[in-house]
Amino acid sequence: EFFKNKINEGGYIGLAQINPIAGNLEYNTNKIKEFILKAEEVGLDIIIFPEFALIGCEMKDFTNRFPFILDEEIKYLEKIAKLTQRTTAVVGFVDKDNESSFAILRWGRIDKFIKKSELKLMF
Repeated sequence: EFFKNKINEGGYIGLAQINPIAGNLEYNTNKIKEFILKAEEVGLDIIIFPEFALIGCEMKDFTNRFPFILDEEIKYLEKIAKLTQRTTAVVGFVDKDNESSFAILRWGRIDKFIKKSELKLMF
């Protein structure tokens, strides 16, 4: 389930193909944690999860009606981040502006958030 590829700086990057359940933050969090533990075990430097990995899919109607879900996502990201030691995790989620974003998790904490719309500016 991992695609492992040597990157220029001498590290390894993995792509996590998960099958999240729409709206099930607990299940999706546990699946993400499982993959991070595997990534740490095989020595990956970075593991990248899909867009909307945490919430399961784009759910703007749902998150517009129940905005507390977006706050809950941050709590779950904090739980996930605690597992990151050697491996950096890039996790797709929906931010407080109801936009597709990625959380960079490393060294046991949330390092930063990046909106999907800003990714093109980075490369």
